[in-house]
Amino acid sequence: MNTLLLNETVEPENKRDTHIKTSWIWNYWDEEIQEVKGENRLVMICKVIDSFSQTSCGKTYIKSKGSTGNAISHLRNSHDISKDGDQVC
Repeated sequence: MNTLLLNETVEPENKRDTHIKTSWIWNYWDEEIQEVKGENRLVMICKVIDSFSQTSCGKTYIKSKGSTGNAISHLRNSHDISKDGDQVC
C-alpha cells in the first residue's frame, strides 16, 4: 500500500496535465489521444460546427509544446474566426 506523507508531492504522469490553457483557441478545439503512425499522440481537433452540414470540422493537428499558430491560422483561414470572434470580410 502506498502512503503519502503530509509534505510529499505527487508528480503527474504527464507534465502537460498541469498546464492551464489560457489561449482563446481552446473555445474551438478539443484534445484527445489518437494513434498517429503507430504511436499514441496528443492531438487537437477543431470542433467548429459547419452551418451548412451541421457537422464539426474535425481538422486535426498533433499537439506540440504549446504552439497555437497552426490552430489560429486554421480558424482564420477556414472559419473566418479571429481572437475577437467572427471576422467580417
